[in-house]
Amino acid sequence: MFHPNTAMAMEKLRDMGIEEVVCDISKWDYQKIEHPDYKGLGAPMRMNHDGRIERKCREAEIVGRLSLKYPFLTGAFDDDLYGKIKTEKIKPDDYAAVHRAVKSVNPKLNHWGVVYAHELKKENWAGFTDFLDMVSFWVWKSKDLVNLDRYVAECRGLFPGKPINVGCYLRDFTLLDAVPMDLLKHQWKFVAKAVAAGTIQGFQIISGKLIDMHPQQATWVRDFIKAN
Repeated sequence: MFHPNTAMAMEKLRDMGIEEVVCDISKWDYQKIEHPDYKGLGAPMRMNHDGRIERKCREAEIVGRLSLKYPFLTGAFDDDLYGKIKTEKIKPDDYAAVHRAVKSVNPKLNHWGVVYAHELKKENWAGFTDFLDMVSFWVWKSKDLVNLDRYVAECRGLFPGKPINVGCYLRDFTLLDAVPMDLLKHQWKFVAKAVAAGTIQGFQIISGKLIDMHPQQATWVRDFIKAN
């Protein structure tokens, strides 16, 4: 959930009858960019990823406190984890503080971490694997979805015993266009089989705001889920 971690956000979700929510602790904040010719216009906006350890810990503690009041809140989600490990030069001993923060208020909370297919190297995750309860797994470039079964097998090898939740894009942000239909269908057929076999725990879809942008993909996914 890429919203502020607040009681107001939780109240909205409770009113919708949602059974389970995982809140992001590696936050994406909006930044205003001044137009070079029109000062003070306040547009456009850009997203800035704040993946500092201090921010993660603060957000994790907030999520923990909220989970005591809203039991449908079951986890804390650390987005683009390895990217920040690399750019912020985060060591396993540093990251241990985030895991402690996730569990500090509510030990039942699951600690989710995003892992991309192009990050599947043992040395990337050395010392970090024990801190994650759940792996959110993504293939960044849609052309690589043909290798999804191999990628998931490799991910299972790197994170033994950790439930894997496969992320499914509607849009390929490297192409700035929708995921091609043949690759989208390939991905979802794999997901259906893998969920049924217990190879993966489930799936995620990004995102609701893209439904109107890519209606063909969104409609096909909706119908496929309904049929399966």
